[in-house]
Amino acid sequence: MSDHWMVGEIRIREADWIADRALRDMDLPGEGVLVLGIQRRGGRWIGRPVLTLACAPGTLRCCTVRVTSRPRRPPP
Repeated sequence: MSDHWMVGEIRIREADWIADRALRDMDLPGEGVLVLGIQRRGGRWIGRPVLTLACAPGTLRCCTVRVTSRPRRPPP
């Protein structure tokens, strides 16, 4: 991806602040996070999840994250 974006996976645990919360209840886009999909505990993949979907502990999210703390490279 470009130098300010990365793709990562987040495994949701019971104690995580995002556990059992709907995507619409969190300001993930405002934090620079775009959820590409969610994999349920049984392996079912949900691509482009709807905002009403909540993530139970044990699910895995695949998302792109805007990295803002990395310095931008000067143009060549």
